[in-house]
Order: sequence, then C-alpha cells, then structure tokens
Amino acid sequence: MIKQMNLFDFIEPPVQPGEWLQESQLGEEMTFDEIAQSVGKVIAIDKSTQSHAWYKAVLVEKILERDEYDGIYRRLIYYDGAKQRGYISEMYFQADNLRNRQRAWRIR
Repeated sequence: MIKQMNLFDFIEPPVQPGEWLQESQLGEEMTFDEIAQSVGKVIAIDKSTQSHAWYKAVLVEKILERDEYDGIYRRLIYYDGAKQRGYISEMYFQADNLRNRQRAWRIR
C-alpha cells in the first residue's frame, strides 16, 4: 500500500525520558548550575561502562540542597522511565580527581 508523504514524516519526535541516545544526539556538555536551571527539561546523562559509551535521556525533576560530608551540596533528582527516581550529588559533577566523573549534555 502506498501512502502519501506528510511534512511530519521528516520531523523527529521529541526524546522521552528513559530512551538510550547515540553520541550524535548529544549537544554541549552542561555544568551543574546549567542543570539546576533546566528543571522540567530532558537532558542526557552519562551511563557509560569501561567498554562501552551509553547515554540516557532523563527528565530533571528538581534540585535539592543537602548537607554532605564536607559542606552543603545540591542533588539532582531525575526521572528516567523507571519506578524509582534517580539522584546524583553535585560533588560527582565537580570532582576532578574522580576517575568516573559524572557528565551531562543538552540534547540536540
């Protein structure tokens, strides 16, 4: 059956939380301050292993301030399509000495 082409056939649907992304879909890398301003938006976070690069789309739900070991840090609370919400402390985004520093990107 032949179908008539539609203008919307060429428009990609928006990325949904929980989708795995290709590296070509990543925009510029974000700082934690930029993530804190992106509440309600979908961003990509790094879920890579040593052998493979993985990127997952997550919805930034809120930023909480918590008293951590050596000061006050903010925490990113995100929704990635799973039942439970994920959270990542700000110190993992800023740590230069950590081997596996957390990273996040805008989605193109």
